[in-house]
Amino acid sequence: MTTLTKKDVANEIYKNYNYSASVDFIKKHAENRKKLLDVNCSDGTLLSLLEKEGFDVCGITPKKKQALQAKEKTNLPIYKKSILKFKSKEKYEIITSLYSACNKYKNYLGIDIALNKMNKCLAENGIIILQLLKTAKPQKIEENEENLENSIIKKKKEKIKIINTYKIQDKQFKFKNKYKIFDVEKILNIAKKNGLKVVDVFRDYSTKTPNTYGDNFQIILAKNDEETPKEAKKRKRQFVTKKGKVKVLSKKIYFTTMILMACSGVFVGTLIGDFYNSNFANAVSFDFSEEQVSKALAQDSDAISKIDQSKAPTSYNSAIVFMYAEQNSLNKSFVVNESGALQVMGVNQTVANLTTITPTKRTKIAASISSLVSLATKTVYEKNGDSESVSQYSGKPTDLNSTEEGSEFGTDWGSPKNLTVKEYRDEWGVVPAWICPYVVCSQTVAESSAFSRTTNENGEDIYTATIKLKTKYNSSAKDEFSLMAYTYYVKQISAMSGVTVTDFEYCNITFSIDKDYNLRTISIDETYNVRYGMIPVTCPSKLNQIYTYIKGD
Repeated sequence: MTTLTKKDVANEIYKNYNYSASVDFIKKHAENRKKLLDVNCSDGTLLSLLEKEGFDVCGITPKKKQALQAKEKTNLPIYKKSILKFKSKEKYEIITSLYSACNKYKNYLGIDIALNKMNKCLAENGIIILQLLKTAKPQKIEENEENLENSIIKKKKEKIKIINTYKIQDKQFKFKNKYKIFDVEKILNIAKKNGLKVVDVFRDYSTKTPNTYGDNFQIILAKNDEETPKEAKKRKRQFVTKKGKVKVLSKKIYFTTMILMACSGVFVGTLIGDFYNSNFANAVSFDFSEEQVSKALAQDSDAISKIDQSKAPTSYNSAIVFMYAEQNSLNKSFVVNESGALQVMGVNQTVANLTTITPTKRTKIAASISSLVSLATKTVYEKNGDSESVSQYSGKPTDLNSTEEGSEFGTDWGSPKNLTVKEYRDEWGVVPAWICPYVVCSQTVAESSAFSRTTNENGEDIYTATIKLKTKYNSSAKDEFSLMAYTYYVKQISAMSGVTVTDFEYCNITFSIDKDYNLRTISIDETYNVRYGMIPVTCPSKLNQIYTYIKGD
């Protein structure tokens, strides 16, 4: 006696299944349609029978074993994928889903997605044939019921569990199936929601549509070519609940939801992008290594040393002249008055700085006032031989026009914080009482214009040029993570306001000098992005510096 396995019994059950009723039903409603897609095609038995009847068929099943069996049996195109994720450029004249395949979906949302996918694959004149069950009958190997040991059907709310036990060769084989029982009216409403119309409904392949739906039923659907534009708009605002109810969002709620979703997407995307930029993209761009800065500046030392002050500045590259003028100012005494404005989330932040430079002492007062925040810092750096000291003051300014002795910008400074030069540089990234916060050298300058010459009201020749500094957005790939012009400025902003700079978008410096290569004015136009906590902010600003040289220097 041949020993049977459970697989052998299962094959025998499907082999003896009466497919003729299904084939006849499809042929009856196919008319001249031939191209057919069978959804959840199992082992391909139905496909092979339909192929013999002259149909151009292919199948789809999410189960790998069934897909292999179907290919072996039919040698037809079989897609190993669920209809819920199926995409195809092919259009089919008939789409079938038979033998309670739809009852395998967990809820009505599965039916909704499946019908939506089927409609996208359906030809204009095509039809969809669905078969669903409300109860189930045991499936026999032969007509007599001796082989069927017992059949247990358990119903629980909207679910049904079927346990069939077959006794063959004195051996029992148990098969379990679980199904979701769907309401016919809800299925029809979901079909309409997906732009389909109901052609007919049948009970057990009956040619007569029943008044009440029976144990097993077939639904024939087609594209709704009678749908008006108004109905189509309404349909696009419909959604299906898990219990199968089709609801319509009001226009107000619909558009409000779409706007909120769009805003949420932009906000989340901005946060992710900002997080990436601040933690990864620009992490190595903000290199505060004094050694790297010194090395970059040294690359231009030869060009700077060749400048002859007896020649006009127009004889040289404007960026090199700016570097020379900065170095030349270290041995002079002068005052720098700086004013400007920074815009933060639509709020203007007024800025005023006052810097006094002598060969032995530097004093810088930086103040900023707005309706949101007002702050000020004062740095006093003194050098006496080999001895260096830094005093740091903090306060809240009240009047940017007030510069009374001991109370600059209307600020009461209180007691100072004494720092070493190294401690100050670690916090601020620059030398005490800096003038220009940028590292300007050949490595950090993207473009520089030629000088233009004008004559001021005192009859002096003034030379003006513009330097475009490198940022992440205008640097080439090869130096994207090299030293940036704003290297020190990042620390200055962080130390002053407590925010985290994520990147610079834009920075131009327009400067003017006299015939003796003394800096007279600097205008800075910049835009950078910061993060305060988790809030990303874009900050455009414009700053203007005026240099006044102390007589007798």
